[in-house]
Amino acid sequence: MAENSDIVIYSFLVLGTLIGVFKSIDWLISIKYRTKDECERCRNLIYEAINKDRDLLVRLDAKMDLVLEKMKEVKYD
Repeated sequence: MAENSDIVIYSFLVLGTLIGVFKSIDWLISIKYRTKDECERCRNLIYEAINKDRDLLVRLDAKMDLVLEKMKEVKYD
């Protein structure tokens, strides 16, 4: 009788351990993909800011080219 109860207890312990291991693996995978999604969201914001800055730099560069051309045309006496 004691052997049967020991087998039942060990079976529940093994089953609980297996469930715990699978839940832990699932939790680790969910953390990985959650952080990946957060990184992609942040990366998109950074790329948008870089593209806005690049547009501003192109405009500034064009204006500076115009200013330098005008300065070359003006002769200093």
